[in-house]
Amino acid sequence: CLLKAARVFMVFEILEKSGEIVKSKPSVEQLENEDFDEVFTVVLITKEEASSLEAKVMKVSEVDRVDIHPVTGVSLPKGQSPSESMDDSAVSAAPKENRKAEAAPQKGRRAVNAHNANKTIRVNIDRLDILMNLFEELVIDRGRLQSIASELHNPDLNETVERMTRVSGDLQNIILNMRMIPVETVFNRFPKMVRQLARDLDKKINLEIIGAETELDRTVIDEIGDPLVHLIRNALDHGIESPAERLAKGKPEEGTVTLRAYHSGNHVFIELEDDGAGIDKDRVLQKALERGVVTEEMAATLTDRQIAELILSSGFSTAEKITDVSGRGVGLDVVKSTIESLGGYITIDSKEGQGSLFQVQLPLTLSIISVMLVNLDKDIYAIPLSSIIETAIIQTSDILNAHNQKVIDFRGSIVPLVNLKDIFEMEGAKEEEELQSVVIVRKGDRMAGLIVDSFIGQQEIVLKSLGNYLQSVFAISGATILGNGQVALIVDCNALIK
Repeated sequence: CLLKAARVFMVFEILEKSGEIVKSKPSVEQLENEDFDEVFTVVLITKEEASSLEAKVMKVSEVDRVDIHPVTGVSLPKGQSPSESMDDSAVSAAPKENRKAEAAPQKGRRAVNAHNANKTIRVNIDRLDILMNLFEELVIDRGRLQSIASELHNPDLNETVERMTRVSGDLQNIILNMRMIPVETVFNRFPKMVRQLARDLDKKINLEIIGAETELDRTVIDEIGDPLVHLIRNALDHGIESPAERLAKGKPEEGTVTLRAYHSGNHVFIELEDDGAGIDKDRVLQKALERGVVTEEMAATLTDRQIAELILSSGFSTAEKITDVSGRGVGLDVVKSTIESLGGYITIDSKEGQGSLFQVQLPLTLSIISVMLVNLDKDIYAIPLSSIIETAIIQTSDILNAHNQKVIDFRGSIVPLVNLKDIFEMEGAKEEEELQSVVIVRKGDRMAGLIVDSFIGQQEIVLKSLGNYLQSVFAISGATILGNGQVALIVDCNALIK
């Protein structure tokens, strides 16, 4: 037959109007490339009679024969609809029926796939980046307009600026959503990797993926793949025990690793949980002392979670022997630094003998962020709201000294104080002032209080990098242009708490 692919397309057109196509054998790509002999099988969910369906398909020229068979006797797992199960059951039925066109008269959803396919367009990512840059300039000008309006007190101007702020806010959401990509683009490569590693390690492991449809900004998606590979390799090698060990502990032979993603507030959380051996705290502490990561005095005061997080230290490995999978001392410190460079952080919760939970928190988007503007002398600095717990004004007399470090008692927790003027080598704070303005920030479960001169307020700003010449400036993650044209530096709270 000439133009086989065209005939196939015509058959598909007819079938899609009659119901929902679930599966074809060979695949659609193979059919389009004419990579088949004379027969192909289609699984269809439809309410139409077999005879009318056959008549319609036979109208396509050069179709020799149409055989239609109902797919029956399929047992469904609990909670699964017919349309979901057809995918597997009908495929297994296809070879038995000798790859003849078949239809399942099941009550299913109508075909909307073809209709929806026409509603999407492909846009080069560079164009989206240009659009984002233009919008960032608009955000800067919006800030400028707001500051002018607040000085002039003109009701008409105020009303127009408020309306513009609302509209540009909606526009911002649309542009950011356009850049969002489901994390399944990263997650999809893990099942094969887990199967391969489980074979290499001679372990039985089941990988569960939850929330793969959760969306993240493209810039974050590009960076997050490698850290997750390291975390999964670590869970498979160090976390899950061998089948014999698991049976001896009364656990099922097959270990389970769960990878889940979900939104919460302005962040995306990615969690990797395993039901393995957990982290051997004594062994980790002993190794950390050998390597000089912690001192004896520090070791005595560490909580279980802090001990678990020692495995994120540079060059740290508890593997007995060096293998392809682990023991090279490379891995989890790379994970930590990559995640922190994206403005996120990682925490570890582990119960010995029961398993571990690695939780990665990431910002939804990287280019436009909400910050708290603060004054240091005549300079303005921005502190990201995602790091701030709260702001407070404290009495100078409440500041205590512990181990040559100024601290305060904040709601029952001892929080170290960091004077930003000292960090940025500005003129020292006036000690005689009775009250001090403090911003309480956190990274994971660790907190710090940043002493500033005064608070200005909250604002959305555009994050600009400092360029190649200023890569290694301590505690500064970037800069922004404010409404009045002044440049404000953005404080990197992660570096300060480190």
